[in-house]
Amino acid sequence: IVGPLGVYFLIKFLFKEHKSKFINLTAFLAALFYIFNLSTLQQFLVPFEMFPTQWALLPFIMLFTLKYLQKPSTLNLINFSLFTLLAVPQAYAAHLWYAFFAIYLVFLFLYFILFRNLACLKKIIILIVLTLILNSFCLLPNLYFIKTSSSIPKDSKVNRLYSQEYRLQNRRTGY
Repeated sequence: IVGPLGVYFLIKFLFKEHKSKFINLTAFLAALFYIFNLSTLQQFLVPFEMFPTQWALLPFIMLFTLKYLQKPSTLNLINFSLFTLLAVPQAYAAHLWYAFFAIYLVFLFLYFILFRNLACLKKIIILIVLTLILNSFCLLPNLYFIKTSSSIPKDSKVNRLYSQEYRLQNRRTGY
């Protein structure tokens, strides 16, 4: 329920200037699409908590990012921080968090290109730093491993097992 509610409120926020009676219907249909598209099936097919967590909280992260960028207030920053902190389980496998963060940076960069003012840049930097700080307890050990032990996966026997050389050796041993 959390993900579609986030999409519902995000769409209502994005179209708040349009004084149409169809905004609620549009937001409802967008939330239904968020539930019933094939990507949702993919998110819930593998039972890792990181995928449903990202699916549920990403709309709220985007909503409070836009709210903070348009109206910087402490409440918007606290709400952004709360949902970013709740989304920390998506960093369980760091590659999912890296993908999220890369797309989030692209989103913020495009927002800056669209509005091009220095006050906007300051708010964007605050959001980036806050996101990194709130996720640092999951990311710092991962970065430490990359720095000190990045050769371990390359030297793993499992990786050698599937190379062409070992396939031929296994075939020869099997005969």
